[in-house]
Amino acid sequence: MDLKTFWDNWVPIWAVSRQIPPAKVIKNGYLFEEVKDGKREQELLLYSPEGMTEAEAYLSDKDYFCVSGLKEGFSVPKGWVHRLFNFMMINNHLQMQAVSLAEKFAIQTEKSENRFVVKIYHQQTLASRGQVAYQNGYAVVDLIETNENYRRQGLATQVMKLLTNYVVENGVTVGLLCASAQGKPLYEALGWYVIGQYSRMVKATI
Repeated sequence: MDLKTFWDNWVPIWAVSRQIPPAKVIKNGYLFEEVKDGKREQELLLYSPEGMTEAEAYLSDKDYFCVSGLKEGFSVPKGWVHRLFNFMMINNHLQMQAVSLAEKFAIQTEKSENRFVVKIYHQQTLASRGQVAYQNGYAVVDLIETNENYRRQGLATQVMKLLTNYVVENGVTVGLLCASAQGKPLYEALGWYVIGQYSRMVKATI
């Protein structure tokens, strides 16, 4: 899968996951006019570094600027700084997975149209969570998080398996996600592989 195909499928499904308005199509990418993460207002995403200067016209110091298709020697535009590097990952053969969870943990799920959320609790504490949205045979796994007091217990793996099982039961076979360097090994162990990397930048004044 090339980067454009990845984003063309990831972008609309991610909007479903985050419950935000669909992105606007722009030259060489997309513009989310509402992010609703409590940190920034908009997020502009480019397939490649081409046209970065032109794209900056859409943005203010309250927005995210994301660029994929990075090559060696890529330099951040003047006035911007890297916030993070993420890996674009894919799994072409999602399959049902056996879930194994200690009895002390409880699973809570939330279902809505084309969206599924999993939360694992220990007593009243949220130990781990994740969500997935899907359409047209593709699923986007999103917001896999584990409470620092419950790490190294395999909870994120069980969340991934629960999310995967749900979308497979709904006819999905291809998964897409964007992973941090910390999360990448978990997904690779579950059969996902990297197809590219992108940079998320913010204005240097922030």
